[in-house]
Amino acid sequence: MREGEIHSPKDAAQANSDLRELFFLDLIDAGVWLARRGMINVSLPMRDAEFDKLCAAVEEFVSVRKPLLVKH
Repeated sequence: MREGEIHSPKDAAQANSDLRELFFLDLIDAGVWLARRGMINVSLPMRDAEFDKLCAAVEEFVSVRKPLLVKH
């Protein structure tokens, strides 16, 4: 988690590396490949099923890991 708005890759790089690693591992577990640094690429040949899978995996991460994402 990083406080404040993200305006550049440098800003995003300052985020919690443990949380970024957890995001990477949770999405891999859901069958979605992304770069370990958190970058996700989409491709024109992707169909609705692939986009739905990606969205569902991110939604699941946010739902399950919400206590780690919310500032206390």
